[in-house]
Amino acid sequence: MNSTGITAGLTVLLLAIAGSSAYTIDSSEVAVVTEFGAPVAVRTEPGLYFRAPWPIHQVERFDSRSKLLNIEAKEQLTQDGINIVVEPYVVWKISNPQVFLESLGSTETAEARLKDLVVDSVGKGLGRRQYDDLLQVQTSGSVEFMPAGVLSEVQTVAAER
Repeated sequence: MNSTGITAGLTVLLLAIAGSSAYTIDSSEVAVVTEFGAPVAVRTEPGLYFRAPWPIHQVERFDSRSKLLNIEAKEQLTQDGINIVVEPYVVWKISNPQVFLESLGSTETAEARLKDLVVDSVGKGLGRRQYDDLLQVQTSGSVEFMPAGVLSEVQTVAAER
């Protein structure tokens, strides 16, 4: 092989490595760069970034926008034993991509755990209220429906590893 062929081959190889090392993050996503599976960098700003080629570094991307989780309607009992149908929903987003990756790994896992927490919390909240209390109009203040510890419980579950 002549020197021109070797130079051309090396140039193509270097371009392939450089091309596989560049990645972009758009404004609707965040990313965690992992080195052999361990997080080494979090990217929250949109732009062009560089990483070591695969398999050394991999980029795990997550949607940074708020997500709507619709939970199917379920029958719940009030304190006085009346069945009502409740269809809860949750608006959530990833606030710490590295903790999210380490503890949950995917939006599907996060939504499954959120669904369980919300269904449980709604059941507890309804179980402490009479049916008539749910139908009354309150003119001042707010009605505390969800148990006070739900948000802290979700944050604790998210932080579990």
